[in-house]
Amino acid sequence: MYNSIIALLLAIPLFFSLLNAADKKDIVYKHSPLTTNDINFIHTTDTHTWLKNKYGVDWGNYFDFLKSFREGLKLKKQDLIVIDTGDKIDGNGIGDATVPKGIMSYEVFNLNMENYDLLTLGNHELYTESSSTIEYYNTAKNNDKYVSSNVEFLDEGSWNSFGQKYRYFKTEVNKKNVLAVSFLFDFQRFNPLTRVTPIEKEVDKEWFKKDLLGNFNDNNVDLLVVFGHLPIQHGQNQEILFLHDILRSHFKNTVIQYFGGHTHIRDFISIDDKSTAIQSGRFCETLGFISVDLDKERPSFFRKYIDFTKQSFDYHLKNLKAKDIDWDTKNYVSTKIDTLYKVLNLEKVLGYIPNTYYMSGKPLTSTSNVFNLIRTHILKLLEKPSGRENIKRIITINTGLIRSDLFEGNFTENTKFQVSPFENKWKYITVPYHFAKNICDFLNSQPSIVNMMSLPSISSPQSKRISDMEIKYLNKDVDEFTFEMKENLPLGPITCDDFGCDGEDTLHEPLRYYNMPNVVEYSDVINNETEEVDFVYLDFFEIEVIKALETMNYNGVLKGTSYKASSIVPLLQKYFNLEESKKV
Repeated sequence: MYNSIIALLLAIPLFFSLLNAADKKDIVYKHSPLTTNDINFIHTTDTHTWLKNKYGVDWGNYFDFLKSFREGLKLKKQDLIVIDTGDKIDGNGIGDATVPKGIMSYEVFNLNMENYDLLTLGNHELYTESSSTIEYYNTAKNNDKYVSSNVEFLDEGSWNSFGQKYRYFKTEVNKKNVLAVSFLFDFQRFNPLTRVTPIEKEVDKEWFKKDLLGNFNDNNVDLLVVFGHLPIQHGQNQEILFLHDILRSHFKNTVIQYFGGHTHIRDFISIDDKSTAIQSGRFCETLGFISVDLDKERPSFFRKYIDFTKQSFDYHLKNLKAKDIDWDTKNYVSTKIDTLYKVLNLEKVLGYIPNTYYMSGKPLTSTSNVFNLIRTHILKLLEKPSGRENIKRIITINTGLIRSDLFEGNFTENTKFQVSPFENKWKYITVPYHFAKNICDFLNSQPSIVNMMSLPSISSPQSKRISDMEIKYLNKDVDEFTFEMKENLPLGPITCDDFGCDGEDTLHEPLRYYNMPNVVEYSDVINNETEEVDFVYLDFFEIEVIKALETMNYNGVLKGTSYKASSIVPLLQKYFNLEESKKV
């Protein structure tokens, strides 16, 4: 095992490039098999309503895959536990095009409920009262599969657990005793109908000490499952490690398997000789797979990151000698998705994207970088409010605002929600140019700009710098590793984790990852250092802007004013409308 290796996803946002690769007829797909065992897990997280993904696979296909995979394991007298760790909304039109968000997408997600064994929520289910209400009443309440150990909902005037505090059940095939608990990270931006108790305080409550630890131990628990919306990767997993110390002091010999989420990466870590943790990407790109041999004296673990693609699904079902998916016949889940696409008009063409623009697959200076596009062409389209027409300006956005690459082809109604689902508003502060011009530099000198994906006290998640192991892998001799690198492989991630660099079920052609700044800006031509200019920014990082000016000893009024103008998505739409007109 490579315990010192910090997981790397070489192109987190760029995994969508599998779409482009999959369209090519000469693509070579090479897969590695799964090792199944006593207990097997399939894990999803951070789906963000990508219930029809970029690779032509939808939630209905996944439904069929799970049913076949489970039946195949039964023939081997092995168990399957299917888990989801939250963040089901914000990111795709099926969920975001409705008012309120998620009112239709939850129905689609729940159509797969019979295949799931354990579910919980993420922070995105807690931002608004409407989102929490939908999740609680339609998915969590009275659902014994739904576990949320440290989140509560105000149900008719009483604070109730957002799901079960824990679940204790027997596996279907081998009748193993499983105890499951679920925790959300220390998230404090919840709405008034909800509340989150930090893990360190929740474990001091009576239910945890008396009901959980008092009733369960090594003698009546074969496997402890700890799942939830919190990071597992080294350097960001303090909450998991804190919890693990408490659990391991009580469950000294029980295998403890963790499932995380939130930071949108593929990762796997070893915690001790009887405990590992996995995190399984985002946006229906990945199925995380774990198999465990429950020998309590010397348990063994196997992990794979399964691409959420037709090729991967077919390969693993064939190896398991399970029933194939009928890709030509849509089940009722897929039919529901297609209906919603039509009802919500998500495939309506609004413009044309002439080239693919990458978030981090190209350097910031590249014409194929989406942030370069924004700073050089998009932000200048921002209309000036009445009374501000003659005032020069600097316009700034945080890079965390953008959630997806922009792929060559039609700019559709759904593209709007994929590229940026946030509803941030513009604000401005009028300051002398010699102050305004330095704000962005200050913001980019900070560890991060807080965004909707980040933890309250931890830097925004980013791919790590390439380690010696990754370099060795990318330049390897073919005999050293499982796969031989070939031309025309699908583009995608190579994940190095505590078990090495062979976790991908599909051999990918790796994409280069470039670090992006916290913010990018557009500036009018301004030559007078003392000229008063409008520094325009998004309200989401106003605190950071004010801090920057304070650090520069600015003595003016530090209060932003509403800058009534279009959000970033309409500006993108306008630009690509212009690009479409150029073709005519």
